[in-house]
Amino acid sequence: MKKINISITFPLALYICICINSSVTLADDLASSNLDSYGIKSENEAKKDFERYCKDSATKRGILDNAMYNNCYEYESSGYFELIYTLKNNQYPWLSKLLPKIIKSWTKRGVTQWRMVNFDVETEIDAYLDVKYMKEHQESSIQKINSCYYIYKEDENVWNMTRHCIQNQHF
Repeated sequence: MKKINISITFPLALYICICINSSVTLADDLASSNLDSYGIKSENEAKKDFERYCKDSATKRGILDNAMYNNCYEYESSGYFELIYTLKNNQYPWLSKLLPKIIKSWTKRGVTQWRMVNFDVETEIDAYLDVKYMKEHQESSIQKINSCYYIYKEDENVWNMTRHCIQNQHF
């Protein structure tokens, strides 16, 4: 018997486990959810993005580097599925307004880099939780938090920029 080593990040592994145990495919799961309201492409459309982006980034002087392509494809697909997992468990109403901006910033010529979209979403959630903690534990003044928030409220990285502003500006 041949041994296969597979590395899967925790949210993806948990999502796969949930789907296997409930006999639900990702396509079925997507169809029954509101993920399309976030601007998320279907699994098949996303796979085309993985292929196009990875083929372009792994080709040099007309020669495709298969190892680079496979590595890229793995990162892009795990980013996509982790993003879906995050959105299925979304507790943040502000994310529905922010996600289209993030997707737009990582889409070039119709091809989305899902790994980077997921990274930005995770960063924004982490930054939001930091700002919330600072506010609840009075680590920063409400005036400072509000001032920083209003500077960046239309930015696709609103919470990350707000956190950075709070930590680095002196009012």
